[in-house]
Amino acid sequence: MTTVLVVDDESDLLACIEGLLEDEGYSVVTCPDGKAALDYLREARPDVALVDLMMPIMSGFDLVRAVKEERRLDGMPIVIMSAVEQRQELLQKLGDRVHAVLKKPFTADKLLGTVRKLLTAPAAAAAP
Repeated sequence: MTTVLVVDDESDLLACIEGLLEDEGYSVVTCPDGKAALDYLREARPDVALVDLMMPIMSGFDLVRAVKEERRLDGMPIVIMSAVEQRQELLQKLGDRVHAVLKKPFTADKLLGTVRKLLTAPAAAAAP
């Protein structure tokens, strides 16, 4: 089963995204902050990660930087979820580890379409 990691400190949004993805048949792991997500990622490798940028304890920026150091996570698609307007600046700051940016608020169709697209991309298919 395809596993999606969702990292966000907004519990209502986390529950909403979890429900949407589960309804589509995905296995979903949720984490309320970057540190909890990094702890999970040290033990497991989801097929895609949806990461909020602004979180307590460890931000999405710091999580993406930490993921870059984990070679076994190479190729794992990361989607940034953020209310920040400057999409290109975000992509430049976070480098090649970020595969997409979803601007909050986003629609269910946009979220699901992004996840589907990344899961069918060649890099995701070739990942261990």
